[in-house]
Amino acid sequence: MNDLLTRLREETRPQHEAAEALFYTEDLRSGTLSVAQYLHLMQTHLVFHRALENALADVAGYPLEERLKTAWLLADLDAAGEAPSEEIPEELNTWSDTALLGAAYVAEGSMLGGQVIRKWLSAHPELGELAGNSRFYEGYGSETGSLWKQFRTYLSDRGTGVEDEIVDGAQKAFGVYMEVFRRSTAVA
Repeated sequence: MNDLLTRLREETRPQHEAAEALFYTEDLRSGTLSVAQYLHLMQTHLVFHRALENALADVAGYPLEERLKTAWLLADLDAAGEAPSEEIPEELNTWSDTALLGAAYVAEGSMLGGQVIRKWLSAHPELGELAGNSRFYEGYGSETGSLWKQFRTYLSDRGTGVEDEIVDGAQKAFGVYMEVFRRSTAVA
């Protein structure tokens, strides 16, 4: 398990850093994220997670029900009075189950970072309660650590002999995530 997780962490680092740079991380950290940028992020997350959840629904044994994020994003957009994007990228539907496990690694890893982002957002005066109460960035709350450990075990159990394909799926998933961000309306 540690070898696969180490590989995933190390071999997706360039994509992870590129996504962080693209997804307004400096504005998040500095307290200058605008409402428009926040909504752009939420729409991006919605499109990616909805597409991934649709694709993962066909992966035998994947614990999807306890890891759904689309409803959280819809609730956050509704609270902001923002209509949700209807886009659903189809490319994930063509991926193998093993490659989708790499994409799931990206989604589950984002829940770890989401709690840090929620703290940053709650300090944004312009965003106020809108972002500070984000259901998506709350993620799994106090269950985050235990659900991450469960996911690592699940990935380990299914990753033996297919590590390369899982890592490749994670790298490509970051690419899809960034492409979704770029395709949606750019925000200044």
